Amino acid sequence: MSEYNDQSTVSDSPQSRERGLKFSIFEPIFGIIISLVATIVFLGFPHIITVVLIGGPVIPTFYSEVIRSLWIPIVLWAIFRVGVDISYLYERRYTERLAKIAVIGNVLTAICTFIIFISPRIVNQDYINFIHDYFRNVSVWFGNILANPNLIILVLIMVILILESINVVRKGMKAKKREEGEDEAAQQADASSSEHDKETNEKKFSYFEPFKGIIFTVVATVIFLGFPQIITFVFTDRLIPTFDAVVIRCLWIPFVLWALLRIGIEVAYMIERRYTKRLAIITVAGDVLAVICGIIIFISPRIVNGEYIDFIHRYFEDMAAWFSVILTRILDRPNLIILVIMIVVLAIESFNMVRRSRADDEEDDGDGDGDRENIAQVSAAVTEAVNNDEVSS
Repeated sequence: MSEYNDQSTVSDSPQSRERGLKFSIFEPIFGIIISLVATIVFLGFPHIITVVLIGGPVIPTFYSEVIRSLWIPIVLWAIFRVGVDISYLYERRYTERLAKIAVIGNVLTAICTFIIFISPRIVNQDYINFIHDYFRNVSVWFGNILANPNLIILVLIMVILILESINVVRKGMKAKKREEGEDEAAQQADASSSEHDKETNEKKFSYFEPFKGIIFTVVATVIFLGFPQIITFVFTDRLIPTFDAVVIRCLWIPFVLWALLRIGIEVAYMIERRYTKRLAIITVAGDVLAVICGIIIFISPRIVNGEYIDFIHRYFEDMAAWFSVILTRILDRPNLIILVIMIVVLAIESFNMVRRSRADDEEDDGDGDGDRENIAQVSAAVTEAVNNDEVSS
């Protein structure tokens, strides 16, 4: 009986309850990666979602043009999902606030999912005909199910969102009850440590900064891989795409790696929540790798649309010689302009992170030196008092 009471006491301890309300940070990180990959696939390469049969044809499941015409709800879907996962990273445990954010985000995600996949127009008619012909003598009802892949994806996403919402609400309510049951001693302990928390918060930064960075990374990746033709040079009489869409999409590997590196750095910001030496190392290493990916993407002039280069040369040939040469040399290499801007921004970010982390380390070392000096002074005073007592005795 005593063993049972001991086990129940251990299982009901505050430490075990706290562990039950926490989750691994890799779960939201994995969710962000899945959201980014899914968005890139559906907007950039929807034709790779195909049905492959041995000895049979390769038939795309969806119409690429129709899928890309739904880019607004797809991008919103990605933003809502990334926002929910970022909230998980920020909270680091199940709370009532996280439950509210997750439920609202999941509702908005479900609306976007419904808008994207409810219409049968996105399904390739050749795929539907092939499925019906293939399963005609096997199973008609199974063929009818596979002939609606949009509804299959819609149902799967809805079920996942519902289960996630139920789980986060259940654990959020449990966390709320536990917080309401805290005694006054814990509140007094929090009050006594408020001075230290105030000093620590001065070294923190707003989590909206990495959140904005993740949104910018997702949007930039979606634009370059999904809709590179919208990056145009606007003249009075015509619109000319700046980059060659085919060449841009051939560079999808360094683009995806660049996006993952940038999102990884922003996630590290949210995990650390303050300037630290470890965060500085992660930032510098990630920025160096991101610069390498940027060089691979933008160093080649092949990504620039040849028609755009010809038009730039013709447009500025009637101007003054020196002015025309300068503008032509600058504007006919937009890839190098983007590359230089990216390198400058990343260099500034790395320099600022290293500077802030070193300043915080020196401040921490100064606090430690001050504590050691106080301890040394107290020890010297105690020793002097003992010596005085011995002399007087």
